[in-house]
Amino acid sequence: MEDGVTGRTDGVAAPIGERLAAARLAAGLSLEDIAAATRIPTRHLATIEADGTEGLPAIPYTLGFVRSFARQVGLDPEAAAIEYRARINAAPSTRYVAPEPYEPADPARVPPRWLAIIALCVALVIAAGYAVWRNRENDGARVAATASDAPPASTTPAQTAAAQPPPPAATGLVSVTAIAPVWVSIYEKNGPKLFEREMAIGQTFEVPAAAVDPRLRTGRPQALAIKIGDTPVGPVGRPERLLVDQSLKADALRNVPAAADPAPQPITPLVPQNSSAPVAGPGA
Repeated sequence: MEDGVTGRTDGVAAPIGERLAAARLAAGLSLEDIAAATRIPTRHLATIEADGTEGLPAIPYTLGFVRSFARQVGLDPEAAAIEYRARINAAPSTRYVAPEPYEPADPARVPPRWLAIIALCVALVIAAGYAVWRNRENDGARVAATASDAPPASTTPAQTAAAQPPPPAATGLVSVTAIAPVWVSIYEKNGPKLFEREMAIGQTFEVPAAAVDPRLRTGRPQALAIKIGDTPVGPVGRPERLLVDQSLKADALRNVPAAADPAPQPITPLVPQNSSAPVAGPGA
């Protein structure tokens, strides 16, 4: 029986490549027409028509080429791929390596030589700067070590006194003691009176810790001895002059120069004016 595609009359089917070539010729197509329609290189199409294996890509790509070729010439794509796989398996020694396209370097993407030279110079400057910095650090460490080994320099008494820490600030409640009979008014600024009366010698009034801004008014400041805790405070006014709104807060009194502690007097505690406790006199 005569094959309508290949013209064979022996009943043996022609190889798949030969049948693809015969079908292409019967359709009046050239290899370039198939290549333009399938985007398969012409050399691969020619190898497939020759049932060859050299120069073809990997098997999956090659079978894809065969399917596209068969589809263009009117043959069964899957049957053609199966037959061509059998052809490939019949030649186990043939290696199928997918060609890697070679793309020459684009001169526009290659950095110019002057840019590489500038980068090298910048790197050298940074390295030199780091070396100088390290040398200075080492020199500073050596100088510090030498200074620590040197004997201490002699100091003058004034320097020694200046190096001593200042005495601690006076702490405690503020107290007002009469060293002579005196009239006293102690009150909150813009608030109520805390204590107001004539004090006898030795009587003491202790400003409450809860007082916000206690103030003092008296006509004889020299008759009062004021302390912060156990620390005496200097005179807060001129003798025999009216003293008004003198702050009795510890922070304000610390700025007053300290005075000598007055002669000891018998102390009689006093209480704020709004207290119901009796005030003891000097003879109590």
